[in-house]
Amino acid sequence: MLASLYIQRGAKWIVTNEDEFDNNNGFRLPGNGHIIAALQNGLKKSDGDGLICEKIVTGKPNRAVVDIICKQHSFSEADKKKMIMIGDRPNTDIELGFNA
Repeated sequence: MLASLYIQRGAKWIVTNEDEFDNNNGFRLPGNGHIIAALQNGLKKSDGDGLICEKIVTGKPNRAVVDIICKQHSFSEADKKKMIMIGDRPNTDIELGFNA
């Protein structure tokens, strides 16, 4: 995979999401998480503990997206505590609510 070679040569590994599957007309299709898992397997340290590079996840459940929304709309910490997260995936949508 070209992505693995670029990452090993110093490219930043920025991941938008790690969703295991996507729903399409009632069918579950492999999601971005499958590609990420394949890359991770090839980028493990030789002792198997961690990766040889940094993986930056920008999408859910990374709290950065909520921080950006709060900044753009001038929400205070008190406002942020009143926000709710509605979603269909406990491991991304709901976890984002907990992380933020």
